[in-house]
Amino acid sequence: MRALVTGGAGSVGSHVVDRLLEEGCEVTAELPVLRPFLRVEAK
Repeated sequence: MRALVTGGAGSVGSHVVDRLLEEGCEVTAELPVLRPFLRVEAK
């Protein structure tokens, strides 16, 4: 079975993805698009 999880990077979504993978599903996680006004810095 295949599944699409929206918000797969969030707390609930990441647990859903983990559970589906444990069950043997092929999972695609859709992550939110960062808006241009948000600054992401790697430290």
